Amino acid sequence: MSEPRTDGDADEAPLVPPGNRPRWVRGGAITVGGLAAAVLASIAPWGPRAGVPLVGLAVLVATVGVLDLLGGFDDEGDPAATVPLRTLGAPVGVTALGWGGLFFALRAAVAGGFGADEARARLVMGLVMPALFLVGAAGFAWGLARAGVVRRDRPLWRHPGLWLVAVIACVLLPTLGSHS
Repeated sequence: MSEPRTDGDADEAPLVPPGNRPRWVRGGAITVGGLAAAVLASIAPWGPRAGVPLVGLAVLVATVGVLDLLGGFDDEGDPAATVPLRTLGAPVGVTALGWGGLFFALRAAVAGGFGADEARARLVMGLVMPALFLVGAAGFAWGLARAGVVRRDRPLWRHPGLWLVAVIACVLLPTLGSHS
C-alpha cells in the first residue's frame, strides 16, 4: 500500500522526467528505410562478402531511425562536456590494436596461418583470440572513462561488467567455428 501524499511531495521532481516528443514521420521513415535496405541487402545476389557489411550498415541506419523516432537526438542545451581529441588518442589506439589484431588473427585462422598441427593451432587461437578481444575491450572502456561516460570513482577492474565480458570472452571466443 502506498502512503498518503503530503504537501511536501508536490515540490519533488518526478521520478521519470518527461522525454522528448517522438518524431513519427522522420524517425519512422529512417527506420523503415533502414529495415528495407537490410532485407534487400540480405537477399541480393552479391554474396556474403558484400552483403554482410551492407546489412550491417542498413541495421545501423535503422537503429539511428529508432533513436530519432524516440526523440533521442532532440535534447536542448549545451553538451555536458567536450573532450579534447588528444585525450582519446591512446585509448583509441589500444582499441584499434586489440580489435584490429583480432580481425587479422581470425583471418589468419581461417586461412590456416596457425600451422598444420591442429592441437597447437587450437591452443594458439584459444589464447590469442580472447586476449586480443580483451585488449580491445579494455581500450574501449579506457576511452569511455576518459570521455567522461563512465564514472571514475573506482578502478576499471572493480566494475562487475568487466568481469562478465572477460569470462564470456574467455569461455566463448575459443569455440569460434568449432561447430561449423
